[in-house]
Amino acid sequence: MTVTREVILDLMPLYLAGEASPASRVLVEEYMKGDAELAQAIRSKWAENLSKVTNGGVPAELELQSLRRAKQVIAWQKWLFGCGIFFTASAFSFVAEIRNWQVEEFHFLMEKSPLTMATFVALGVGCWLGYGRLRNQLR
Repeated sequence: MTVTREVILDLMPLYLAGEASPASRVLVEEYMKGDAELAQAIRSKWAENLSKVTNGGVPAELELQSLRRAKQVIAWQKWLFGCGIFFTASAFSFVAEIRNWQVEEFHFLMEKSPLTMATFVALGVGCWLGYGRLRNQLR
C-alpha cells in the first residue's frame, strides 16, 4: 500500500500538534525522507508553532486580565461560602436563657421568629447557589 501526499497532508495537523499516534508519526517521518519539499514545509511550520509558544503566544495584557478575573471570581466564591455557612447556621440556631445556673428558657429560632428563620434560609440557599455556580465556572 502506498501512502499519497494527501494522506500525509491530512495527518500533518495531528503530527504538528503532537497528537498523532506512534504509527502515524512514523508514517509521516518516513514520507518526509522521500519528499524534501514537504519535509521543509513541516519543519518550518513546526518552528513557527514553537516560536509562538516560546515568544508568549498570548499577549501579556490578556494574561493579566485573565489572572485578575480569576482572582475576583475566587474572592466572590470565598465570600459566598462564608455567608452560606453563616446564614445556614443562623437559620438553625437556638436561644437559651440561663438564670441562676439553670436553663430557664430554650427555643429554636423557628419557634419564636419563623420569618427571621425563613429569611436566613433564603439567604443561605442564595449563597450556596451562587457558590456552586462560581465553582462550576472555575472548572
